Order: sequence, then structure tokens, then C-alpha cells
Amino acid sequence: LLELDPEQDQVAEGLVVALSTLGRQSEVRRLLGELRARPPTPARARAVVMGLVRLGDVDEAVAEARRAEASLRSPEVEGLLRSALETAGAYAEVEPRYRAALDPADPRTAEYLAAALAALGRVREAFAVLDEAHRRDERGRPEVGLYVRAMLLGAAPDPARLWPTAARVAALNPSYGEDLAVVLALRGDLAHAAQLARTMAPGA
Repeated sequence: LLELDPEQDQVAEGLVVALSTLGRQSEVRRLLGELRARPPTPARARAVVMGLVRLGDVDEAVAEARRAEASLRSPEVEGLLRSALETAGAYAEVEPRYRAALDPADPRTAEYLAAALAALGRVREAFAVLDEAHRRDERGRPEVGLYVRAMLLGAAPDPARLWPTAARVAALNPSYGEDLAVVLALRGDLAHAAQLARTMAPGA
């Protein structure tokens, strides 16, 4: 499809994912070279940045996202740069970008901001941002905010703090609880991990 219509940017993104998943790095690099030779579009920039990340070239992915932001100036590309910066661990730089993009009607950016703050060691502030965002959220899905909180608690020095929140999440959404079973196991709480894993399909 891409050979028939080089403007099919969504096809390019899917091809980058497929080739990198199969470990065909040389073909990914060739494809990225072809995409970079064409005029930039948000979807094309996303495919290139994603490909560079999957190749392990995170610094170049950030540089590519910066170039795309400078030339395209679209909210989609601004989000791409935020994602690339977070992948690179540039939390101090991405924090003000997340703050500028906050939307009271949509807590997702606040969730990313909270994760960045937690990575910077500002855990109390991260929880305050998260709580405020979900207090305003009108979607009626409290398990989402609790799930993000639990994931942040999974990195806390005291693993015992994770279980009470994980249990609340699992009661509201068992599939989220299954995810948290893995985090509990990694933190050494095997008994509670097994409790949340009971709903998993065999072999999952």
C-alpha cells in the first residue's frame, strides 16, 4: 500500500511497528529514510519518531520531534514532542509543556504530568495534580485515576502503600487489577499479586 500511495502516512506508522516488532531494523531504517525525505506531516513525523524510539535512538527521536514541532506547529506534534521527551527521561523539560497543555475537561494530560512529577521525586505534588484532575472529571470513571495513582505508588519506597489502592482499583475494574498484580509481584507482594491475578485467563 505504501508503494502504491506514498502519502498513506497511517500505513507507514503501522509498517514501522510491524517491522520493528519482527526485528527487521535495517528495513525500519530504510523506511525512516524514505519518510524523512518527504515533506513533513504530523502522522509522518509520528511514524519517524516512533521508529527511532523502537530502534533505541531516543536522542534522535527527540531531535526529530523538535524539528517537526518547529515546522508544523500543530497540537498533535506538540504532543509528539512531549511523548518523546518523557521517553528520554527529560521530565524537567516536559513538566511545563504538560502544564501548558492541561485541559480541565480531560484528565489525561494531568495523568502524564503526575507521572513526570513523581519521576522528579515530587510525589505529593503528583498526587495533588492527579486528585484535582479526577475531581473535575465528568466521565464518572474513578478507577482510572486510582489506577494511575496505584502505578505511581508502585515506584514508592514502601511497597506496602500500593496494596490498598490496588485493591480498590480491582474492585472497580478487574482488568486493571490484573495489570497491578504484575506490579505487586515485582515489588515482592506475591500474596496480593496472586489475589488480583485470579481473574486472569490461563496462560496470560
